Amino acid sequence: RSSMKQQQKSFDRFRAEYNFERPHEALGQKTPSQLYKHSTRIFPNRIPEIRYPDHFEIRKVDDGCFYWKNQRYFITKSLAGERIGFEPVEDGLWRIYFSFVTIGYFDERIRKVTRTLKV
Repeated sequence: RSSMKQQQKSFDRFRAEYNFERPHEALGQKTPSQLYKHSTRIFPNRIPEIRYPDHFEIRKVDDGCFYWKNQRYFITKSLAGERIGFEPVEDGLWRIYFSFVTIGYFDERIRKVTRTLKV
């Protein structure tokens, strides 16, 4: 039985051999470290706040749910803390967006969130 520290040492040795010493057939007998290039893409330290068009209704997702007229509706836990936008489609029917991506529909007449619009 080995400790976490021993496991980490073993993994570090394997990783060094895999990336810096051992040639790979799929890489033309070169090591990954010989071919690796740093990305030139610049990533911001902070992602700008998502802005929605003025005609959208905006709601914040709290623990996977949003509130609409004092009722709580589940959308997804993966957007907890994020703002989502509701674009009116027709009376009582809304298309739900996260940024520019449609993530579902909300029919307030029947109080239901769906991933796709059933026509």
